[in-house]
Amino acid sequence: MAIIYLMPNPINSELDFVGSKIKDILASSDFVIGEERKNTLRLLAGFGLRDKDFYLLNEHTDYEDKFRLAEKVSKSNSAVFFSDAGTPCVSDPGYDFIDLCYGLNIKVKTLCFESSIMAALSASGFYAEKFVYAGFPPIKGEERKNFFKHLPVNGMTTVFLERPYSIKKITDELKVVKKRIFIHQNIGFENETFLRGFYKEIANNKEMLSKAPFVVVIEGSSA
Repeated sequence: MAIIYLMPNPINSELDFVGSKIKDILASSDFVIGEERKNTLRLLAGFGLRDKDFYLLNEHTDYEDKFRLAEKVSKSNSAVFFSDAGTPCVSDPGYDFIDLCYGLNIKVKTLCFESSIMAALSASGFYAEKFVYAGFPPIKGEERKNFFKHLPVNGMTTVFLERPYSIKKITDELKVVKKRIFIHQNIGFENETFLRGFYKEIANNKEMLSKAPFVVVIEGSSA
């Protein structure tokens, strides 16, 4: 199965902040996908990978080109996707590209995110130019029911954290959500787990979830 790695790029452009594991993944990937030519070449040169094949994905890339790029990933062993600085797909181009990757059964992996919220948003493939962080749901009672009933908040992509012991009941509570759902566990670990789809798909695969902290993203409108 092909893999697309989502790589956060140091905001200060100091490549020394990038760990050796990420450097190894970059080196072994079939190609990389960057945002702008100059910054992509700078990053590759900084890691001694000047001859690495690369492609660009930015605000000028149309949907058909994104689909062709996703197809190219699907025929590879692995590729790495990063933006000029910070987290790809969060207020940066590319969320619809990741959505296409899921549609082609490409495995999505995150690389060393320091924020579980940003990691989940990036890997969700949902629109995240604007989003709502809803914190933790109320623990019980009518307030908790209302929390799920009103997702996504104000129609915007909504991300929230939840406690490990709630993992079994969360799939029942999400039944009221009519949008696509993304559940992200064990971020950055070998057993990193994604559940993605409408409620029925989540419920049918809930055995994949373990008793561990997790992040939930509810798809919002791109309008």
